[in-house]
Amino acid sequence: DSADLLIGTGSHTHLPMLLQKKQTGIPVVTCMTPARHLLSRFDLCFVPEHDGLAGAANIVHTLGAPNMSRDKGRHKVDRGLILLGGIDHKSHHWHGQKIVAMVEKLIQNNEQLSWTLSSSPRTPGNTIDLVKRLAGKYPRIEFFDYRDTPDGWVEKQYMQCSVVWVTSDSISMIYEALSAGCTVGILPVTWKRKNCKFRRNEAMLLSKGLVIPFSEHNQ
Repeated sequence: DSADLLIGTGSHTHLPMLLQKKQTGIPVVTCMTPARHLLSRFDLCFVPEHDGLAGAANIVHTLGAPNMSRDKGRHKVDRGLILLGGIDHKSHHWHGQKIVAMVEKLIQNNEQLSWTLSSSPRTPGNTIDLVKRLAGKYPRIEFFDYRDTPDGWVEKQYMQCSVVWVTSDSISMIYEALSAGCTVGILPVTWKRKNCKFRRNEAMLLSKGLVIPFSEHNQ
């Protein structure tokens, strides 16, 4: 049976989808910004607003990256989640000690919350060591290395935790938490370029009032 529509995301799907379109005439849709030379070949492109791509007939701008998170109304008011990104040499400087100091400030300023902390594939080992020490210092903190968590673990945390803080380099986790209905705060990193899409995303979210800046939260 032939399909009526082909939807994909990830740059590795683009050429196979376009080949399928050429062979069968099936409309193809991508949920990301494709390479510029391929853009016009897609019937529809769902493009995050922060990518800064000018409008075209086949472009629909989205608020952030598409994800599978949903608000199921199960948040616990006494639970908080902190998610750490990490090193990306192209976009930002990662200062592990500064990040962990901000995390500790959050813990100290929110004594009513029990916190779950977790790393990501980009979190450097020395930052993980600092976070483990921090978790040992406060009984209200539990740290989970992402390598030790099963599939679906972070999605379960979004459903349970009413408050989520994410480092600003982790765009996907920010939008997953927002889509899950959490109150979301951003832990800042130092951007290398003034106009990178990560910085544009942070500025857009703050201007729309969708996230809490760390400075405001800790005044």
